[in-house]
Amino acid sequence: MSILDDGSRIAAVDRSGMLSFIESAADHWRDGVALARAVDLSGVPDRVGLTGVVVCGMGGSGIAGDVAAAVAATKGSLPVVVAKGFVLPAFADTHTLVVLVSYSGGTVETVACFDQAHALGAPMIAVATGGALAELARAHAIPLATPPAGMQPRAAFPYLAAVALVALERLGVLPDLTAELVEIDEVLREQTASCGREAVAASNPAKKIASTLEGVLPVVWGQEGVLSVAAMRWKTQLNENAKVPAYAVALPELGHNEVVGIGPGSPPADRLAFVALRSPTEDPRITSRFSATLGLARAAGASVIEAPARGISPLAQLASSAQLGDFTSTYLAVLRGVDPTPIEAITRLKAEPS
Repeated sequence: MSILDDGSRIAAVDRSGMLSFIESAADHWRDGVALARAVDLSGVPDRVGLTGVVVCGMGGSGIAGDVAAAVAATKGSLPVVVAKGFVLPAFADTHTLVVLVSYSGGTVETVACFDQAHALGAPMIAVATGGALAELARAHAIPLATPPAGMQPRAAFPYLAAVALVALERLGVLPDLTAELVEIDEVLREQTASCGREAVAASNPAKKIASTLEGVLPVVWGQEGVLSVAAMRWKTQLNENAKVPAYAVALPELGHNEVVGIGPGSPPADRLAFVALRSPTEDPRITSRFSATLGLARAAGASVIEAPARGISPLAQLASSAQLGDFTSTYLAVLRGVDPTPIEAITRLKAEPS
């Protein structure tokens, strides 16, 4: 029997229950949508009064902005950019909506962006469980969405992404997302049945990928659009949950640089594993590039794993691919005997003066 089919082994390693949060992703997306629809946005201008949107956030909170920006790039009526730092983009002004996402509410970079946006007189929406960001939002009558507390920010991904998306939908920056959100619920429930702890390793895609990644360096290949966001989510989850270095890049860009690093004359690639995030609605030109690029990786001696996303809409594919990475990184943590939840290195860094 695989270690990953031993419930007592999983419980002994995953002491803080990260896997339970991942298995509940469909419920969390649904609750996040309800949370966003309940926030009073009556004082926030809609797309007619806006020229752009900036989503501010770091780490597990910042990915909500990446999701919103990726969706807006193909379906939005206004540009959506992500600020991952202390400073807003230079174009931000009174017609720029600033969405501030900090699960803890204490992220110093995001709080600094709040101060800057307030000084500019920009309209704002805040997402936080508490902390300084929630206090500032209440003090200045800024709309505030408050997800449930008690999770690591990365485990709250469905709540944070859903709130950002639905808030922008309500303001007309994004179109009606109802069909996509319903599809997310369906595909995540299907995927949890096939990738959750009760699904045996022999037929569990996430457990199989985790076993292949044990002892090698993962390189996640997405593709331009939502699956580039999913690739970065895989990378950061492998970093934080499994405590391993990992890298992420997307096609077609990697065909103009990274591919040279696995060609003739490059270092041996037998300690690398390339995870290719594939779309069921893939552009045929990307399919051709994947075929050629993965062929080079195989010829160099690297392991190659193809990880298909579920769903038809880009948003459902992003959510399903992200959850598959969440499952995989947590199972890899179990194989390595490390609790996926603690992030001591980040805690130490945050304790340093900024």
